[in-house]
Amino acid sequence: ADDRAHWQEQAGKLLADDARWRDSLGLADERVEEGEMRLEAQRERLPLAEEAHASSQDEVNRQRAGMALVEQRLHVEQANRSHAQRSLQIIAGRRDRLAQEREALPAPDSAEFERKQEELAGLRERIAEMQGRLTAQQQELPRFEQQRREVLAEVQHAQKERAEAHARRVALEQLQQRVQGDGELGDWLRRHKLEHRQPLWKSLHVEAGWGDAVEAVLRERLGALPADAADPAWSRDRPASKLTLLLPAAGAAAGASASFSADRLLARIRCDDPKFSAILADWLADVSTAPDLASALARRGQLTGAARTVTPGGDIVGRQSVTLFAPDAGEHGHGLLERQNEIEALGATIAQRQEAVEQAQDRLAEIETRMSDAQEALHEARQELSERQDRAHAIQVETLKLSQALDRFRERQAQIDDSLAEMAVEEEGENERLFVADEALAALREEAGSLQAGVDSAKAVFERTERALRGGREQLGNIERELREAQFAQRECRNKLEEIASTRELARKQMERIADELARCTDSSVALQAEDLEPKLQDALAHRVAREHALAAARDALEAATAALRALEEQRMKVEQSLNPQRERINELKLREQAASLNVDQFALQLADAQADEQALAQDLAGARPGALQSAIVSLQRSIEALGAVNLAALDELESARERKGYLDAQSEDLNQAMETLENAIRRIDRETRDLLQVTYDTVNRNFGELFPILFGGGDARLIMTGDEILDAGVQVMAQPPGKKNSTIHLLSGGEKALTAIALVFSMFQLNPAPFCLLDEVDAPLDDTNTERFCAMVRRMSAQTQFLFISHNKIAMEMAQQLVGVTMQESGVSRIVEVDMAEALRLREQLV
Repeated sequence: ADDRAHWQEQAGKLLADDARWRDSLGLADERVEEGEMRLEAQRERLPLAEEAHASSQDEVNRQRAGMALVEQRLHVEQANRSHAQRSLQIIAGRRDRLAQEREALPAPDSAEFERKQEELAGLRERIAEMQGRLTAQQQELPRFEQQRREVLAEVQHAQKERAEAHARRVALEQLQQRVQGDGELGDWLRRHKLEHRQPLWKSLHVEAGWGDAVEAVLRERLGALPADAADPAWSRDRPASKLTLLLPAAGAAAGASASFSADRLLARIRCDDPKFSAILADWLADVSTAPDLASALARRGQLTGAARTVTPGGDIVGRQSVTLFAPDAGEHGHGLLERQNEIEALGATIAQRQEAVEQAQDRLAEIETRMSDAQEALHEARQELSERQDRAHAIQVETLKLSQALDRFRERQAQIDDSLAEMAVEEEGENERLFVADEALAALREEAGSLQAGVDSAKAVFERTERALRGGREQLGNIERELREAQFAQRECRNKLEEIASTRELARKQMERIADELARCTDSSVALQAEDLEPKLQDALAHRVAREHALAAARDALEAATAALRALEEQRMKVEQSLNPQRERINELKLREQAASLNVDQFALQLADAQADEQALAQDLAGARPGALQSAIVSLQRSIEALGAVNLAALDELESARERKGYLDAQSEDLNQAMETLENAIRRIDRETRDLLQVTYDTVNRNFGELFPILFGGGDARLIMTGDEILDAGVQVMAQPPGKKNSTIHLLSGGEKALTAIALVFSMFQLNPAPFCLLDEVDAPLDDTNTERFCAMVRRMSAQTQFLFISHNKIAMEMAQQLVGVTMQESGVSRIVEVDMAEALRLREQLV
């Protein structure tokens, strides 16, 4: 019932809103129609205003164009007047400067010029003579250098051989010394104070070729050491390898046998130490020698008892056995006697090679002395020649300057006289131009005043039409804005009406639905009785409450189990997280243990190889930090690696390098002096070139500024340097004919460019005039007036130079004294036609 009342109330409100919005829609329709009519009327009026505005703007532009034309002419005349005034000022200044210059021109000294020429001729003769001597001395120097290189190569070769022999001897001596001190045997000898005793092999001198035989027989007894007395401790502390110790004789001292047969091995040995002679006699008493194994085997039947026969190769033949000798690579003692013999031989070889080195060095010193004397003489000759050449060059420059000064003095006097005459003509022309420009300026100012009044009136009309056009456009904008607002209100009313219609349809459908539901409820209430449904409803409610309690209990148990499980899971994660660092720590410690074990093994091997005393090292390193020791080890290893292989000939090479450096220093000093002399000459040439170029530039610029106004009947032209350094700077041509204010020469016409080029060429030609000048159709781009000016310039310059010119211009032909033409009367056949103007005039006078 409430729902039905609500929708009935909504239907009443919608009906009132529909009526209100329909009234608003009618008003909006009227506003839209009225706005469209006003917009159409305003759009029809706007073109008339725009047309009037454009017409007034055209009139203003026309008046301004006329005014601009007059102002342009006015500026041109002002420029002409300013140019004429500036030209008069320039002419007056130039006339004053030329007059002052003519008075101040210094007259060069001709006597000084002749004296300098005579001195220059004498110097050139002496320079030629010195150059011949210098060439002869220079040819001697390569021969000395070749001899020095050959002797130096001999010295280096001898030094190299001496160093190789010395290195071989040192290596053999070191190897011999290590035989007794290697490994644990050296420790045993040091403990028993026997490390300084001389072994037997150092006292033996074996005949050449029998070293292997002696080693095969004596074997480890070659390294036997003398001992003062027997030591009972030898039984407890035994050496690590075989060792023979020589004890004093128990009875009376036995001497060596007086003589031995030639076939005995003892006859081939000489002992320096008498105390070893008896021992050798005892060891080798029953050892004979044979030249080879076959001979030894043949004598085997002659042997008795323990007698043996040995060959030079070390094979030992007994009565019932043969021992074939082979050197054991593991025994350091093998080759002791051969090495000792080689050491003694190397001593003599080193002495011989040292003598050869000293002799070669003496020859090298003698050659270098002679070479140094030759270089010093050559240097002095070069220095003297350079001084003479500098003096000759200076005198030549002075002579050239005096000659040029005489020429410039005469030329400058003539140029100043010609320039003063031309300036008088130019000044008269500029005065006339100034008078004409003043009259034209007065007339143009009057015309400009009348045109300015027309411009002002046209501006007033233009401003009035512009205001009208602006107002019409603003009114059109207001009308368009009001029309858009009315159209917006119209669309809003229509949208509201459509929304109200849809809402009314919804209310109708809801009221129908409520009526249908009310009918169904009425029918159901009649069919069912409340008393029958009440018990079932109570049972259902009780069952529902029980189920809800069971569900709540199950949910509580589930939440408790979930919370316990979550707590256990969190505890497990914490335990696993705490175990990971421990596992990583265990792995890290295992890796460190393995690395430390490997380091211990490596260090133990290194200590064993170095035969170091670990107890002494432990005492020395007590309290030392491992990091500092490791850094010191790395540093030492790097230093050793950086040293590289030991060069035993380094001292001799250093001395040779020092001598070479002294020679190169002398050569470098000679080159530096030659470079300094050359740089001084270059600077002197640059300075003189700069002076000559500056004089040339000033002269050409002055001539260009004088010839340009003559050819153009006025105007101004000059050359501008484009840089501060004259040797590297370019030159820019600036030319302004009368009446033009061009900023670059490219704005000139073809004829003006040609005339400017002619003025520049003639300016350069006046710097150093030639006997004749050839011109090829230079007047082709010129009109008649400019051609006449060109011809006048040629006539004026023809007083000193003969001109040959090619031309098709009648005016240019008229100034020629003789004409030579080319004609082709027949196809492919050219003929020369000559006309002598003087002869032609003479014939004409005779005919008249």
